[in-house]
Amino acid sequence: MKKVLMVALALFISVAFVTTVCAQGKPPKILSFEGKVTKVEGTRVTVTNPKLGEKTFDVTGAQFVGGKDVRGIKVHDHIDIRYYVKDGKNITTWVNIARSLNMK
Repeated sequence: MKKVLMVALALFISVAFVTTVCAQGKPPKILSFEGKVTKVEGTRVTVTNPKLGEKTFDVTGAQFVGGKDVRGIKVHDHIDIRYYVKDGKNITTWVNIARSLNMK
């Protein structure tokens, strides 16, 4: 009886572990976008690329290079962004800020 209970418990734990791992799914695909900042509104940054158009990004929790946080991003800065799409929103993971030489 003890062996049957041990096997049943081991089987239960195995199924629970596999279910948890499968539920996590695959990691999101990381994309990149670079261009000129056209708008900064709270934690949302709008970037324009002449070839790819305009995109808006949520930079909450992103790792910043060239600035400490979103307050380091100014209109006309050139930035390079790494992001993924979740529920139709562009979620930023990494931002590189390069100061624009053409400050207007």
